[in-house]
Amino acid sequence: MGRRPKVQPTDVGRLALNVRWHRESMGWSMTELGRRAGMAQSRISDFESGITNNPLLHTLERLASALGVTVGQLVDE
Repeated sequence: MGRRPKVQPTDVGRLALNVRWHRESMGWSMTELGRRAGMAQSRISDFESGITNNPLLHTLERLASALGVTVGQLVDE
């Protein structure tokens, strides 16, 4: 069984800001992003506020897909 890649604490803030920036640039609410990503609005809120401090790769993939970007763009921008 493979190990899940770890997201470093400093990356969490960057991820949160990048998700929020992409979401807002689309003119979407957290509810709309949640709908498009198949996630509850509360999970989007937790993610953007940094409460979710070790997101699963699957979660990042769903958010990136909904926003029309790559996971790398969410992590590296």
